Amino acid sequence: MKKLFDDESNALVEKYMKEYGHHPNRFIIISNLMPKYSPKQLSNRWRNFLDPKLCHLPLEENEKEFITKWIHKNQTGIDDIIHWKEIRLELKKHFHKVRSENDLKKFWYAKLRKDKYILKDPHLQLPKPLHDDATYKQRNFPTTLSPLEPYFVPKFNDLYKMKP
Repeated sequence: MKKLFDDESNALVEKYMKEYGHHPNRFIIISNLMPKYSPKQLSNRWRNFLDPKLCHLPLEENEKEFITKWIHKNQTGIDDIIHWKEIRLELKKHFHKVRSENDLKKFWYAKLRKDKYILKDPHLQLPKPLHDDATYKQRNFPTTLSPLEPYFVPKFNDLYKMKP
C-alpha cells in the first residue's frame, strides 16, 4: 500500500508551514503549491503528525481524566458530537502539551470499547446462580457422577479397508 505522504512531501509541508503558517488560509495556499493534496489532507497531516509542537508521549493519567470529564460535560446534542479541536486546545491550556486529535480519539474510543465490552456487557460477566446456596445444600446431589459405559469401543490397531 502506497503512503499518501512520503518524506519529500512531509519536508515540503514543513517548509511551507514555516513560510505561510501565520496566514488564516495557509492550507489553501499550500494546496495551491502542492496540487496533489487537498487543504483538508494538508491540515490533517500537520495537526496529527508534522507539527513540531506535538507531544508524542503516551497520555498521562491526569490528561485521561481531564479528557473523560470534558467529554461528559461538553458533548453536544442528540448525536453526542465531540469537538476534538476544543479538547485539544483545552489540553494545551491546562497541561501545556499539544496532542494530536488522533491520539485523543484513539484514547476515547478505546476507553468506550473497554467500558462497553468488559464492564457493561452482560454476556461477558458470569451469570448469577439460579438458586441460593441454602436451597442447593438441602438437596442431596451426588458428589461424583457415575461414568457412562460407551456403547462402542473403537479398536485403533485394526486396519480399516475401504470397499472399492
